[in-house]
Amino acid sequence: MHVHKNVVEFFLNQELNISDPDKDGWTSLHYAVQRGCLEVVKFLARKGKSINVENAYGSKPVHRAASGGHKNVVEFFLIKE
Repeated sequence: MHVHKNVVEFFLNQELNISDPDKDGWTSLHYAVQRGCLEVVKFLARKGKSINVENAYGSKPVHRAASGGHKNVVEFFLIKE
């Protein structure tokens, strides 16, 4: 699955709250990180309240990036913090 930043921007322009979690506590940032979509992750980090939001299981976006092997996303989070 490939996520396009312009699609994410479209939904944000519809005034959706990107910090709203699903039933498992995952936000749009968690999903973008899991897919390794660095440009979307950067965009959401600029728009969102926190890059350290935990899901219902205590997992943060940086944890999802590391477990998915997305080194560039992990590096982004380490620099951002």
